[in-house]
Amino acid sequence: MALFRRLFSAVRYQPDSTPRPPSNERIKILTPSIDPPDECEVAGTTPDEYFNAAPTPAKSTTRAAPRSSYSEKFGERIGGDLWGIQTTIEYIDSKGQSSVRRIRIIDLRQKDNGCAYVNAHCFERKAQRNFRIDRILHVIDDDGVVYDPVDFFEHELMVEFEHDPLDASVAPPAESAAPKRPTPAKKPSAPAKPGVKQRSAARDGLRLLVALGRSDDILHPAETLEIVSYITREAQIAGVSSDDDDIQSLFGYVRRQRPDTATLEKCVEGLEREGVDAKLRFLDAARRVISADGIKHPNELKLLSELQSSLEAEVG
Repeated sequence: MALFRRLFSAVRYQPDSTPRPPSNERIKILTPSIDPPDECEVAGTTPDEYFNAAPTPAKSTTRAAPRSSYSEKFGERIGGDLWGIQTTIEYIDSKGQSSVRRIRIIDLRQKDNGCAYVNAHCFERKAQRNFRIDRILHVIDDDGVVYDPVDFFEHELMVEFEHDPLDASVAPPAESAAPKRPTPAKKPSAPAKPGVKQRSAARDGLRLLVALGRSDDILHPAETLEIVSYITREAQIAGVSSDDDDIQSLFGYVRRQRPDTATLEKCVEGLEREGVDAKLRFLDAARRVISADGIKHPNELKLLSELQSSLEAEVG
């Protein structure tokens, strides 16, 4: 489907645009003039693989067999649905060189030895990269707030690590006589973290609503509220209730979403596979979003018109 590639060229939706620079002066000083190469330049999950599959549960209890070569290298997916989250990291590569990377997360992976990776699109490299979490010094939000990386993934994105990502066991070289560290014990099972089940229940629609809200270049807080309301309504229909902690988590999740055009095309295809009621609920939410800030921008109206044409043709 070429809907979004054609349409976004007309309405100026730019998910790949440069995020606002962090306000933290220390981060500006650390930014190098030349971006050093990353040691993990292996492509992983594609939009087709991710969005054609069923939404990933908050924590998987089984593993697919046999494992792909990508899973063998970087581990199994954890953390639920993170595709489209955009942020900035300060990273130390295997040579000890520091760089600041703007990334859009695809997913998180963790191996049995505890080593965890962020699989992401790197804007500096204009390609997909894998970043070891224990080499990330800081995560910098678009508003300049600086986070400890593990705190960011655990408490802002609600990732449940199976092992401590900072206690990764790395096997010594074959010629070394040093003993191999034992594999870290798994953390005890815990209930799903706030917002994780809700965002899975509204996976496709929420991203399309974010694109609609951002089509005038600004995602207004009132638009964010409408998107969160849509997510909680969809979750309720799926049998998942929401409390204040869930809602607070969803606000941060929506605010950080900047899905790309390939992802949005898959989301439209996902909604087209839904029933009539789900499509009508989405279109109602879309109308609420573009009206939320009191201004119906021409870009929003054009995108809404295209979405209505696409989905209502399916409704009949």
